[in-house]
Amino acid sequence: MRNEQRRDHRYRVHIGVKYGIAEQFVADYAENLSIGGLFIEGAHNLQLYERVEFEIDLPGLGHWRVVAKTVCA
Repeated sequence: MRNEQRRDHRYRVHIGVKYGIAEQFVADYAENLSIGGLFIEGAHNLQLYERVEFEIDLPGLGHWRVVAKTVCA
């Protein structure tokens, strides 16, 4: 999706995030964040529209664990 088509503003971040499916969790970094989602450059081995559990530490806002669906960037 091109920037001019996005509904929400994206903010550049460098936030540690863990994600995975089943028993495998991967540590990586989110590169940008918005109300509607986050972008992880190295999100390998995830299938399109797959439900994935994410753990995110947001400075000043605490530790969050969410289940989300993968989509195309």
